[in-house]
Amino acid sequence: MPPKLHNNETPSIPDELVTEILSYLPLESLIRFMLVCKTWNSLIYDNLSYLRRRANPRVLSVSNVAPFNVSSLPVKSLLKTPHSEDESHLICTLENRYDVIGSCNGLICLLGTHLYFIGIKWVLFLNPTTRSMSHKTPEVEIDCVGHYGFGYDHVTDTYKVVLLPQKLKIKVFSMGETNWKVTRFSVPYTIINGRVGVHINGTLNWLVSRNNQKFAIMIFSFDLNKEEHVTFSLPDIDRHAVTRLLGVLDGFLCVSYVSCSSGYNLSIWKMKEFGIDDSWTQLLNIRYEDLQSHPGMTNYQCVMMYYQGLRSDFPLCLFDNGDFVMLKERLLCNHRDNRVELLQIPKNINGFNAVSYFESFISAC
Repeated sequence: MPPKLHNNETPSIPDELVTEILSYLPLESLIRFMLVCKTWNSLIYDNLSYLRRRANPRVLSVSNVAPFNVSSLPVKSLLKTPHSEDESHLICTLENRYDVIGSCNGLICLLGTHLYFIGIKWVLFLNPTTRSMSHKTPEVEIDCVGHYGFGYDHVTDTYKVVLLPQKLKIKVFSMGETNWKVTRFSVPYTIINGRVGVHINGTLNWLVSRNNQKFAIMIFSFDLNKEEHVTFSLPDIDRHAVTRLLGVLDGFLCVSYVSCSSGYNLSIWKMKEFGIDDSWTQLLNIRYEDLQSHPGMTNYQCVMMYYQGLRSDFPLCLFDNGDFVMLKERLLCNHRDNRVELLQIPKNINGFNAVSYFESFISAC
């Protein structure tokens, strides 16, 4: 049951109905409505947490070539055929090339690289809904194969960026501070399959191997508050998986397995209780041989397209009807009816430098 609203302006409409109507509006519209009067301002602000829970995710992408445009569109619009170009809009244009390294509570974290010194990095924070953007953080040196992540420390109410240079101590930047902090330890493992850490429950997570051993793979989890790490085990289901990738689906830490040991297949497992090794549960399983071919494609082409997509990409999101989106390869898949289709994505959406996010009012400054 949503919280009560101030209904001075709408005495004839039940509070619950007003809240339900507002929940279908994009946050940009709600921001405009907050400027109408004090009553509408407090009405929306007091119910913001409920409205955000009902919000639909969006996709933000940054162009890898000049002009470095930042664009956004609703995730659900990816499922429409034909696609409406009007739903994709320009947020801003950046002066340098930036890599998207994460989103959290509506904030996007962008990692900038010096044009001539690629080991020199800095960070920008952006709220694409309010169009607020921070100043650059101080520059920091990180090797070309370094890893990084962005997340929220709920204990201190602080957003943090974490850099993991190879064989060097971990560095942390807290939003609102002026300097990078060097922690007391480095990563004692080799990070594999993904440079960007997966954020969940106040932690950033990477897949790692011990001493480069192919089968000694586990999860390295960095606590943003304590600035310490622990490791978790993976579900022991396929030691010969071609690829393992980490991600978050429906609020759970998940790992995807792509295997060809007994025919091509994909399985995704979720950790029902974060940090509990015994809580891994299979979320979905698809045999490539059972896929329904996209019109105009042979079954072999369909299988190989799907296989290549899943080797390099984790599902963007999972819909109630079984659909999930593989943005890099522009695929729409369904694990219930084994359907795979090509998505018609606007040219200004760069799937290789993109992230999903929920709209919010949080300032990036």
